[in-house]
Amino acid sequence: MMRNPFRKAPVQQLETTIASLAKRGEQLSAKRAAAQAALDNTIKAGRGRQFGL
Repeated sequence: MMRNPFRKAPVQQLETTIASLAKRGEQLSAKRAAAQAALDNTIKAGRGRQFGL
């Protein structure tokens, strides 16, 4: 059986997958930080209304 010369080696596939997952992790971390900041601001605004501030 002849090997396909255009196919990535298994190690290369793993490296590509790991790089992709690491990048996605960074994106999700940034998104989570932004969502947490928005939540904190909303909670802070709600407390101000609650106590008439």
